[in-house]
Order: sequence, then C-alpha cells, then structure tokens
Amino acid sequence: MITVIIVFSLARYFKRAKVEGNSMYPAYKAGETIFVSKSKNFNIGDVVVASHPHKKNQLILKRIHGIEGNLMELWGDNPKESSDSRQFGKIERSSIKYKVILPKRHLNW
Repeated sequence: MITVIIVFSLARYFKRAKVEGNSMYPAYKAGETIFVSKSKNFNIGDVVVASHPHKKNQLILKRIHGIEGNLMELWGDNPKESSDSRQFGKIERSSIKYKVILPKRHLNW
C-alpha cells in the first residue's frame, strides 16, 4: 500500500518522455525513455526540454551551455546532428518546459 501511494505521489511531479533524433547522442539515444520534471532552478550542464524558438509546437532536448540572466544557451551533445543556440541564439528561460531527471536506463524496472 505504501509503495502504491509513493508511486502515485511521484507521478504528479515527473513525466515520461521519449527521445527523438540524435542531437544528444551518445548521452541520450533516439527512442530512449527519459523522466522529466518542472523546475525553475537550472545550472550549466543540466539537460532540459525547451520550446524550439522558431518551430511552433516543437520541443527540443538540449544541454545548458551558458546562462546569462534570463537567457539560456542550449547545445546538443552531437553538433553535427543538432539545431541549437549555435544556430538560433540564446532562448528565454521561460521557454524551458522541463528538466531531465534521469534516463530510464538508470532504473531497474
């Protein structure tokens, strides 16, 4: 009973998502499941899900490369496959929707 309550309680804070594309390879592979959470605290090196600045309704998975006040610089780990701040510039902090908590491969279930 306690386990069920914990699982339902945690489900309110975490969401499951699937990686598409190879921009974050080798850290995150296409088809891999990740867990994300809403957050307001970000650090350089965090992996986040953000709204693409030029493509409506498209979310992107990137690593925070730099923070300047309310602006974030997001880079993909695989520059040959990534559309990121090197092309479209810095994005507003409000464009970041989720922070990656961990890939599913780190769980034993």
